[in-house]
Amino acid sequence: MIPQKESPSEKSRRLLRRGKSGLLRLVFSRAGLVALLLLLQVGLLLVMSLKFEDYLVHYYGAFSLLMQYRMETELLFDVPPSCFMPQPKVTSSVIRLRRREKPPVSVGDEALMFKIIRAAFNQRRKTLVNALSSGLGLDKASVEQCLEKCGFDTKIRGETLDIGSFAKIADEIG
Repeated sequence: MIPQKESPSEKSRRLLRRGKSGLLRLVFSRAGLVALLLLLQVGLLLVMSLKFEDYLVHYYGAFSLLMQYRMETELLFDVPPSCFMPQPKVTSSVIRLRRREKPPVSVGDEALMFKIIRAAFNQRRKTLVNALSSGLGLDKASVEQCLEKCGFDTKIRGETLDIGSFAKIADEIG
Protein backbone atom coordinates (compact mmCIF):
# COMPACT_ATOMS: atom_id res chain seq x y z
CA MET A 1 0.00 0.00 0.00
CA ILE A 2 1.36 3.42 -0.94
CA PRO A 3 1.09 5.93 1.94
CA GLN A 4 -0.96 8.98 1.09
CA LYS A 5 0.69 12.34 1.38
CA GLU A 6 -0.53 14.52 4.25
CA SER A 7 -2.21 17.77 3.31
CA PRO A 8 -0.69 20.92 4.83
CA SER A 9 -3.69 21.35 7.16
CA GLU A 10 -3.46 17.72 8.35
CA LYS A 11 0.26 18.14 8.99
CA SER A 12 -0.23 21.37 10.94
CA ARG A 13 -2.99 19.76 13.06
CA ARG A 14 -0.71 16.80 13.83
CA LEU A 15 2.19 19.11 14.79
CA LEU A 16 -0.13 21.25 16.91
CA ARG A 17 -1.35 18.17 18.82
CA ARG A 18 2.24 17.05 19.39
CA GLY A 19 3.27 20.54 20.54
CA LYS A 20 0.32 20.87 22.90
CA SER A 21 0.95 17.48 24.53
CA GLY A 22 4.66 18.26 24.98
CA LEU A 23 3.86 21.62 26.52
CA LEU A 24 1.33 20.06 28.89
CA ARG A 25 3.90 17.47 30.00
CA LEU A 26 6.36 20.26 30.74
CA VAL A 27 3.83 22.43 32.57
CA PHE A 28 2.51 19.56 34.69
CA SER A 29 5.93 18.09 35.49
CA ARG A 30 7.31 18.63 38.95
CA ALA A 31 10.45 20.20 37.50
CA GLY A 32 11.33 23.61 38.88
CA LEU A 33 9.66 25.40 35.97
CA VAL A 34 8.84 28.96 36.97
CA ALA A 35 8.19 30.68 33.65
CA LEU A 36 8.35 30.15 29.89
CA LEU A 37 8.71 32.62 27.04
CA LEU A 38 7.17 31.33 23.84
CA LEU A 39 6.81 32.59 20.30
CA LEU A 40 3.52 31.23 18.98
CA GLN A 41 1.26 31.71 16.04
CA VAL A 42 -2.02 33.37 16.97
CA GLY A 43 -4.11 30.17 16.74
CA LEU A 44 -2.15 28.31 19.41
CA LEU A 45 -1.88 31.44 21.49
CA LEU A 46 -5.68 31.67 21.60
CA VAL A 47 -5.99 28.01 22.54
CA MET A 48 -3.50 28.39 25.40
CA SER A 49 -4.61 31.63 26.92
CA LEU A 50 -8.39 31.62 26.63
CA LYS A 51 -10.38 31.95 29.76
CA PHE A 52 -14.09 31.26 29.94
CA GLU A 53 -14.85 34.99 29.65
CA ASP A 54 -13.02 35.07 26.29
CA TYR A 55 -15.19 32.15 25.15
CA LEU A 56 -14.58 31.31 21.54
CA VAL A 57 -16.03 27.82 21.09
CA HIS A 58 -13.59 26.93 18.32
CA TYR A 59 -10.57 27.54 20.59
CA TYR A 60 -11.80 27.05 24.16
CA GLY A 61 -11.25 23.48 25.32
CA ALA A 62 -9.47 21.04 27.61
CA PHE A 63 -6.04 22.43 26.73
CA SER A 64 -7.15 25.99 27.64
CA LEU A 65 -8.49 24.83 30.99
CA LEU A 66 -5.46 22.71 31.86
CA MET A 67 -3.10 25.58 31.03
CA GLN A 68 -5.24 28.02 33.03
CA TYR A 69 -5.08 25.75 36.04
CA ARG A 70 -1.27 25.75 36.21
CA MET A 71 -0.12 28.92 34.43
CA GLU A 72 -0.87 32.61 34.07
CA THR A 73 -0.46 33.89 30.52
CA GLU A 74 0.68 37.36 29.52
CA LEU A 75 0.88 38.65 25.95
CA LEU A 76 4.15 40.58 25.60
CA PHE A 77 4.21 41.69 21.95
CA ASP A 78 3.29 40.71 18.39
CA VAL A 79 5.77 39.66 15.72
CA PRO A 80 4.62 40.48 12.17
CA PRO A 81 4.92 37.95 9.35
CA SER A 82 7.56 40.17 7.68
CA CYS A 83 10.06 39.09 10.38
CA PHE A 84 10.14 35.52 9.02
CA MET A 85 11.46 33.96 5.87
CA PRO A 86 9.38 32.67 4.17
CA GLN A 87 6.61 34.89 5.47
CA PRO A 88 3.76 33.00 7.16
CA LYS A 89 0.18 34.07 6.54
CA VAL A 90 -0.45 34.68 10.25
CA THR A 91 0.88 36.93 12.97
CA SER A 92 2.87 35.48 15.82
CA SER A 93 3.11 36.69 19.40
CA VAL A 94 5.52 36.33 22.27
CA ILE A 95 3.86 35.30 25.50
CA ARG A 96 5.08 34.62 29.00
CA LEU A 97 3.70 31.72 30.99
CA ARG A 98 4.23 31.89 34.74
CA ARG A 99 3.52 28.98 37.03
CA ARG A 100 0.76 29.85 39.47
CA GLU A 101 1.68 29.81 43.15
CA LYS A 102 -1.65 28.14 43.77
CA PRO A 103 -4.39 26.99 41.38
CA PRO A 104 -7.26 29.42 40.64
CA VAL A 105 -9.76 26.96 42.17
CA SER A 106 -9.54 24.43 44.95
CA VAL A 107 -10.63 20.89 44.17
CA GLY A 108 -10.57 17.73 46.24
CA ASP A 109 -9.25 15.44 43.51
CA GLU A 110 -7.21 17.23 40.86
CA ALA A 111 -6.75 14.07 38.75
CA LEU A 112 -10.51 13.46 38.67
CA MET A 113 -11.14 17.06 37.58
CA PHE A 114 -8.67 16.62 34.69
CA LYS A 115 -10.42 13.39 33.64
CA ILE A 116 -13.77 15.17 33.71
CA ILE A 117 -12.41 18.07 31.63
CA ARG A 118 -10.94 15.72 29.04
CA ALA A 119 -14.14 13.65 28.87
CA ALA A 120 -16.22 16.82 28.44
CA PHE A 121 -14.18 17.95 25.43
CA ASN A 122 -13.44 14.57 23.83
CA GLN A 123 -16.92 14.56 22.36
CA ARG A 124 -17.69 18.16 21.52
CA ARG A 125 -21.28 19.10 20.82
CA LYS A 126 -22.57 16.38 23.14
CA THR A 127 -24.29 17.19 26.38
CA LEU A 128 -22.12 16.89 29.46
CA VAL A 129 -24.30 14.01 30.66
CA ASN A 130 -23.51 11.98 27.51
CA ALA A 131 -19.83 12.99 27.43
CA LEU A 132 -19.21 12.11 31.09
CA SER A 133 -21.24 8.92 31.09
CA SER A 134 -19.32 7.54 28.10
CA GLY A 135 -15.96 9.15 28.94
CA LEU A 136 -15.89 8.12 32.59
CA GLY A 137 -18.03 4.99 32.42
CA LEU A 138 -20.73 6.42 34.67
CA ASP A 139 -24.46 5.83 34.27
CA LYS A 140 -26.44 8.77 32.92
CA ALA A 141 -28.79 8.96 35.90
CA SER A 142 -25.93 9.50 38.36
CA VAL A 143 -24.33 12.14 36.11
CA GLU A 144 -27.67 13.96 35.81
CA GLN A 145 -28.11 13.82 39.58
CA CYS A 146 -24.60 15.20 40.10
CA LEU A 147 -25.17 18.10 37.69
CA GLU A 148 -28.48 18.96 39.34
CA LYS A 149 -26.82 18.97 42.79
CA CYS A 150 -24.23 21.38 41.42
CA GLY A 151 -26.99 23.63 40.08
CA PHE A 152 -26.46 22.94 36.37
CA ASP A 153 -28.99 22.08 33.71
CA THR A 154 -28.69 18.47 32.56
CA LYS A 155 -28.57 19.63 28.92
CA ILE A 156 -25.43 21.72 29.46
CA ARG A 157 -22.35 21.20 27.27
CA GLY A 158 -18.73 21.16 28.47
CA GLU A 159 -17.74 24.19 26.42
CA THR A 160 -20.14 26.38 28.43
CA LEU A 161 -18.39 25.73 31.77
CA ASP A 162 -15.44 27.48 33.37
CA ILE A 163 -12.75 25.82 35.47
CA GLY A 164 -14.60 26.52 38.73
CA SER A 165 -17.63 24.62 37.42
CA PHE A 166 -15.49 21.61 36.55
CA ALA A 167 -13.97 21.68 40.04
CA LYS A 168 -17.48 21.74 41.53
CA ILE A 169 -18.51 18.71 39.44
CA ALA A 170 -15.32 16.84 40.38
CA ASP A 171 -15.97 17.44 44.08
CA GLU A 172 -19.53 16.19 43.70
CA ILE A 173 -18.53 13.04 41.77
CA GLY A 174 -15.49 12.37 43.96
